[in-house]
Amino acid sequence: MISSPEPLHAGHILTPFCCGVDSMDNWLKQRAMKNQTTGASRTFVCCGSDSSVLAYYSLASSAVTTNTAPGRFRRNMPDPIPIVVLG
Repeated sequence: MISSPEPLHAGHILTPFCCGVDSMDNWLKQRAMKNQTTGASRTFVCCGSDSSVLAYYSLASSAVTTNTAPGRFRRNMPDPIPIVVLG
């Protein structure tokens, strides 16, 4: 059975995770927990019954300046425009 997405924590087993994209595998295993701890991003995982990670996604806050956004996004927006990056 696969769990619903939940926040990444130290009890999750990351070692066997392999999605086939080395950079994504390495990011999860080497950076995700540190980013979670520092607040740089929030990672959510779906796990098997043994807490091994089967899938993940991460969210990070960011912003773009209004002069780099398409016209329809510039109207009535603050500068910079807040965004959420999905990874």
